[in-house]
Amino acid sequence: MRWLLAALTSGALALFSTYWDDSLHTDVGRDTCRALVLGAALVPVMEYDSDVPQFSALWYLPIVSAGVTLAVMVIRRFDPRPGAVFGAALLVTAVRLLTVAFLALLGHSTPIVPPVLLVTAAVDLVHLWRPSPWWLALVAPAAVHATYVPLLPVVPHGTAVPPIRSFPHCCWPFPVRL
Repeated sequence: MRWLLAALTSGALALFSTYWDDSLHTDVGRDTCRALVLGAALVPVMEYDSDVPQFSALWYLPIVSAGVTLAVMVIRRFDPRPGAVFGAALLVTAVRLLTVAFLALLGHSTPIVPPVLLVTAAVDLVHLWRPSPWWLALVAPAAVHATYVPLLPVVPHGTAVPPIRSFPHCCWPFPVRL
């Protein structure tokens, strides 16, 4: 859990620095900082994405849900424009795709590309409908589960989480023993 807090703190400081430093008051600077916040929130689950988990697979979806939800809330706090979260996910996905291509070119095993584009598209649509942060806090974990649970069994690399074990996390973000 310390990794998640450290990653989110680093990302939040990067995003908040756009308001301290005039050189970052460009669209590129803001987009990069938003992507750093979301990317930092996904760092704690990279071991699951590359199929070398140190902990039980039961922790994967709650950690992804918590990280993405906190990143969405931080990004929305500093940039309420429509599509801000989706733009961050687009950059994070592009960097992850480049990383996967580079690792495959070198002959190493490749991590999965987290499907955060679908999650953030849902979050941005809900934000247009209801701009309250309470709606975002409800929709982000549900969108993570709705997106990740069907895709995890079919991706070639990454941690497999049986759907029956991951279902309770949709309503309760903490691990539940079945």
